[in-house]
Amino acid sequence: MKIKLVERTFALEALGGHVISIGCTETYYEGAPYASFMSVPLYRIPNPPNVALQPDITPGRCWAFKGSKGYLMIKLAHAVQIDGVSMEHLPRKLSLKNDISSAPNRFTVRGVVQQESADNHVLGE
Repeated sequence: MKIKLVERTFALEALGGHVISIGCTETYYEGAPYASFMSVPLYRIPNPPNVALQPDITPGRCWAFKGSKGYLMIKLAHAVQIDGVSMEHLPRKLSLKNDISSAPNRFTVRGVVQQESADNHVLGE
């Protein structure tokens, strides 16, 4: 998952946006590269959730999560009035196997004033 750069993108990490929660969403480790010592693979190093806030759609530079539903709470650079939201995924033609079935195809955007608040507003689906 990636945040697409449009006119002004207040969610980009480079502009002050950051991930404040992933809820119970688990990062997907299968296929992630291994950290190794003396050519011995030790453990996998998956991309962290903040990769979703970076404007890079290189194959493999995404935050993969387990299952069909994921959660990502982002704090924007500052308070804004939202007039549009977009999400970007690697295009099929750049996919190594011509397969983008893992791309999100439905998402909901909710707005909250404070992270701990149960009061949220659906901004779009």
